[in-house]
Amino acid sequence: MQRIGLIAAGIAALITLVFEIIYRHDSHAHDIWHLMPLFDLIYGFVGCIVLVRVSKGLGHTWLQRKETYYGDEQL
Repeated sequence: MQRIGLIAAGIAALITLVFEIIYRHDSHAHDIWHLMPLFDLIYGFVGCIVLVRVSKGLGHTWLQRKETYYGDEQL
């Protein structure tokens, strides 16, 4: 199932690349990095991965408590 997801993500990235090359409007680019194909796709993906990793790290270190937090001793 994970392999199908990776293949679907790759196909979506290729379709996005093709559309971005064909229908790209350079006159609307405000910064130099907006001229690179797939920049927004890669930026969004990396941002998503960073957001998930940071929130998992915060959850494990700050929110999660040990099993004996309430003083329940194992019998």
